[in-house]
Amino acid sequence: MPDHPHEQEGEPPEREGPDFEVWNHLWSGLDMARRDMASKLAPDSMRFYEGLAKTVVGTNLRLLLTSDDSWLADQLKRQFPGMKAGVEPNLVHAILKVLKSKKDPWLRHAVELEVAQVGIERADGALNRFMSLMPIFAERSIPERAQPYIREVVTTFLFGFDAACMALCRSTFEQVAKTLLIERSAYTEGQLRREQPTAATLLEKLKQGGGVSRSYDAAKRVVNRGNTVMHGHMYDQKILHQEALDSLADLVVVLQEVLAT
Repeated sequence: MPDHPHEQEGEPPEREGPDFEVWNHLWSGLDMARRDMASKLAPDSMRFYEGLAKTVVGTNLRLLLTSDDSWLADQLKRQFPGMKAGVEPNLVHAILKVLKSKKDPWLRHAVELEVAQVGIERADGALNRFMSLMPIFAERSIPERAQPYIREVVTTFLFGFDAACMALCRSTFEQVAKTLLIERSAYTEGQLRREQPTAATLLEKLKQGGGVSRSYDAAKRVVNRGNTVMHGHMYDQKILHQEALDSLADLVVVLQEVLAT
């Protein structure tokens, strides 16, 4: 007799669980919002607002513009075919002013949809990244001054901001090291403010005082990766994710040792 009342002999059991991933629902919701907008606007108006939203979002994400920016010039030419070639800063500022004034709800909605797409694309790989994380148990909690850093470092990794993750791994180590060195009377708060020791200096001080030994090499890698993205260069896109994951793994190794002392 089959164990399940709806199960026939010789047939594989039905698998229980969701039929769709969360990301399917997020993309579906975005598609529904776009279809709703398209149903209320004429096709030409819909194309205009979608194109303008891409221009606005792309412009803000670039942050620093020049009058000969070829990408922006192409975007503006598509939206306003009659305008002269090139970038007209006053036009860009006027569009952004309209957006921020909330006087055109369709422009604001189109921009919101474009920003939502950027967010979903960022979040789409978050589950795999989440699964690569594993919390640790330590003998003491992470110092209060480092707690905001550890929250930020995990979030940046989760949503694919890998360079920021590496920089924050270094900063997290610095904050933990400062707390431990103050506890060991190697520094005072005043000295830290005056001398502003580098992460490498804090590491050597910690090593001299016996605060780090087994995890010294891991701590050095955390510091070096953070220094590289902040003061040297950006890692190649092909290895950026792995470098960020390695920085997190090394940080965990360091925290396990230093928070056991």
